[in-house]
Amino acid sequence: MSRPPPHNEEAEKAVIGSILLESSKMLLCTEAGVSETSFYIPAHRSIFKVMSELSRLGIAIDPLTVESRLKNIGCEVASSFIDSLVDSTPTSAHAQHYIDIMRTDEMLRQAIHVSRQMENDAYNGKSPQELLSTGVMDISEILNVSKKNRTPESYHEEHIKRRERAKTHGVIGYPIAMPDVMGNILNSWVPPDNVVIGAKSSAGKTMLMINEFLPQSMAGIPVAIFSTDMTEFALRQRMASRLSGVNSFKFGKPYWTDLDAQRIDEAYEKLNKLPIYINDDSNATCDDACAWFTAMVAKYGVKLMGLDFIQQLNLSGRESMHDMRIVVGDWSRRMKSLGKRFNALTFIISQLARYGEKASDKTPPVPNKESLKETGNLEQNADIVGLLAYAPDKPKSEFTYENPIWDVVFNIDKQRDGPTGMIDLCLRPATGEFMSRESGTLIREEHEEKVRQKILEDSKKK
Repeated sequence: MSRPPPHNEEAEKAVIGSILLESSKMLLCTEAGVSETSFYIPAHRSIFKVMSELSRLGIAIDPLTVESRLKNIGCEVASSFIDSLVDSTPTSAHAQHYIDIMRTDEMLRQAIHVSRQMENDAYNGKSPQELLSTGVMDISEILNVSKKNRTPESYHEEHIKRRERAKTHGVIGYPIAMPDVMGNILNSWVPPDNVVIGAKSSAGKTMLMINEFLPQSMAGIPVAIFSTDMTEFALRQRMASRLSGVNSFKFGKPYWTDLDAQRIDEAYEKLNKLPIYINDDSNATCDDACAWFTAMVAKYGVKLMGLDFIQQLNLSGRESMHDMRIVVGDWSRRMKSLGKRFNALTFIISQLARYGEKASDKTPPVPNKESLKETGNLEQNADIVGLLAYAPDKPKSEFTYENPIWDVVFNIDKQRDGPTGMIDLCLRPATGEFMSRESGTLIREEHEEKVRQKILEDSKKK
């Protein structure tokens, strides 16, 4: 025996009755995204549709105008039925409560519809990843349906809130990690921006993402990283190294100290409590990544998503027939759509082509957004494009782990709502820490002085 879908007839009556008693209650319905489909009882649907039309036309809503309008459109609803709706609603003061009950039932009915669609899709051969991706996204859209009912005035209100936040806190979105260094070009990370970070191999692009994501997680913002390149162990070890300032390479050798171990153990304990979620499936397709990100939003409320790196996703069967650049462009579009759907910031890490990398002993010029064309149509979907590279025209020997500080350049070559330009930085590769060029130069000079002193002491002993 089939069961009727979730609905509350008394709540539906009370919502209509409240509007008939006090027509201004229609505004509460508009704000909550209530439409005629929010009602389960057919007669209630017809009455609310008419009341909505009257409201749009600026005509008073009362039992007489509603009954007259219903007759004009050929919908016969007895006046006694309309009067009964008013009589059964002693006060309109609780209208919001009735609306909440009714909207909950509507969302449950929509969720049932989605689950039945997922069942049909499963029988028709859709993959589990596709089912999860589309199903959870549909459920999330149901929960965020009020966004579809925004008015032009609401966007003005959002602008006012943003500028007041900027005045009070100095930023609109999530603060960047080094505002004193990058603040002239980058203000903050504002969802649902799609940020593309491009770099050649071993230039520090993953560490740059970690450098930005760690402070957000420490502020309580849930973040998710889907890594096709590194294992979760390697990522978390880098994070612990970044938090502790201890080079994790030491622990593969016998010369680590008890203090080193204590500091990195404390970092791991801190890291374990942070809202950081990682998937390191190296055989994943874009469907897998989107399904996982969607699940992380639904389960943990993730607000920052990082894909590291996009070109290493695996092709699904249908994608193998297309040009790789077109496929990568489609993947980046899907990531951006995820961010827009969930109002989340998306970071896409992109590998740049290695062509010409070994043609000289000197580092090449800093790449620009044109470099992304060889790796897929990423730039078109990006709101911000940042290219990370070694400082140009330097001996490549400077960029080895024997050198504790590397001079790097972060080229912000595209920003829809802000300036572009080069940012001079330094990277401590042992711990993944980025810093200003001035700070890095001082650390390097101190290191070089210690090396000179050590050589001098050794020579005296001889």
